[in-house]
Amino acid sequence: MSETREVDFLIVGSGAGAMSAALRMVDQGLSVLIVEKQSQFGGSTAISGGVLWIPCSTVARRAGSADTMDEARAYFDACLGPETPASSRSRRTAFLEKGPECLDFLERLGMRWAFGDGYSDYHEGEYAGGSVRGRAVVAPMFDARTLGIWMDRIGFNFDLPPVMFQETVPLRSRGRTWASRIAYFRVALRMARNKLGARIVGMGGAFYGRLFAQAVARGVEFSAGVTIQSLTGQDGAVTGAIVREDGHDVVIRARRGVLLNSGGFSLNRLMRDIWQPRPSSIDWTLANPGDTGEMIEMVHGMGGALALMDASWWLPGTVLPGDVRTYLVPELQQPHGFVVDSSGQRYMNEATSYVAIGRSIYERNKTVLAVPSWLVMDQQYMNKYLILGASMRTIPPAWLETGVIVEAASLANLAIRCGLPAAALEASADRFNEIAISGVDEDFGRGHSAYHRLFGDPLHKPTPGLGTVEKAPFYAMPIFPADVGTAGGLLTDEHARVLREDGTPIAGLYATGNCTATIMGHSYPGAGASIAPSLVFGYIAAEHAISNSH
Repeated sequence: MSETREVDFLIVGSGAGAMSAALRMVDQGLSVLIVEKQSQFGGSTAISGGVLWIPCSTVARRAGSADTMDEARAYFDACLGPETPASSRSRRTAFLEKGPECLDFLERLGMRWAFGDGYSDYHEGEYAGGSVRGRAVVAPMFDARTLGIWMDRIGFNFDLPPVMFQETVPLRSRGRTWASRIAYFRVALRMARNKLGARIVGMGGAFYGRLFAQAVARGVEFSAGVTIQSLTGQDGAVTGAIVREDGHDVVIRARRGVLLNSGGFSLNRLMRDIWQPRPSSIDWTLANPGDTGEMIEMVHGMGGALALMDASWWLPGTVLPGDVRTYLVPELQQPHGFVVDSSGQRYMNEATSYVAIGRSIYERNKTVLAVPSWLVMDQQYMNKYLILGASMRTIPPAWLETGVIVEAASLANLAIRCGLPAAALEASADRFNEIAISGVDEDFGRGHSAYHRLFGDPLHKPTPGLGTVEKAPFYAMPIFPADVGTAGGLLTDEHARVLREDGTPIAGLYATGNCTATIMGHSYPGAGASIAPSLVFGYIAAEHAISNSH
């Protein structure tokens, strides 16, 4: 006979949305159980940049930001475009209005926030209402030892240096500016503390660690290594689940309903083949290992509607020796480099949103082979800038041997080695050099907005992100449309309720995060535009479950 447990709210998955929902529930005296199929908690959130794109926040206002809801709404609408079921007017309003409220609520419980000042909106130069200072909210550095016995139960990456998100920009200047020197000094101090026994983490680790600490302190129950066998229901409403835990089935009754925060399907080869643009590969994804999509399939089988299944949180990426997958975002903004397709032609703004770059690759691939595309660079680039955080004055031999970087004495020879038309590549370089010298990209607009210049070289003139590609030898890196998670899935309403194909809600069933069709559609307004909706709609789901029997 199966064991039976009863709680007020059952949450499947343990990312950002699970944390905000759980904390909202327990604040009202209700019991919460979070079940996670992996051995560690945190999902995509714990390994992310830990940023939230939330306009009009109190933390931004305290820092002197003059952000207004009218400006935020105008920019948000421009980025997202026409309304869709996943990005309806009611969902947009709920996100914008509840976002600041959610942050304030968590701060009252003891969460700490910092303003990602200067990390500008990604399309600030394109749409009215975009902010140069940005709308990014992050968590300060966190010493994971605070969690005690729970520290090892979270998917922290202690191999990463203890860096705050906004420090990633000055660090790339390699001490050539005062801001860079100060950032290096701060990070060095934290690294010294870690060598002495601390466990200071930044970005996603700091964000998730702080939330998790609040949840544990308030009595939220956690259980790892748990898989969902089925959702249970009565009279058309979801009332719990049958789970597999420690080798046996457990029936969990959830008086206020079930919230899914279970991740997307980046690592589900069959689902990618069915839904995602081609070519698509699980070999390029940087998503967390739990992104296997079974909860999306389960609820779809129950009649749950799907949307945006072709969407992902795209970014340009590559694969290093040893099957190490990584992304190349700052690398595309630095001077002395441009991107071409298989015809040797430049076809994109390399400095725009990484999600937009991923979409550009796929759009180009419909007419010209663009997977892979190639980042073309010269010796100036290698002398001055970092690739994947490392100096390229001496290129790792394994990278050259495996084709992570291709080197040649001339552009013509580089083209031959990469399988590109030599004349076309040389013509693209000539045109790009004209653009770099003038400082104005009349072809694709690179460099005209604050975000385009973010990872450029502040000492390079006339435009931080535009430099000639003319000094031999020359180099190229293959670029693939990688992702950090899929962005389509279950269709939800403004209360985070899962909807059926006919638009009616499945009572008692809520969802947030990458298992849902994102409110962001195919766009990405700014840093943190994936985690923010997860956090906010988790909070919204809890509020609805608190105030309604279903």
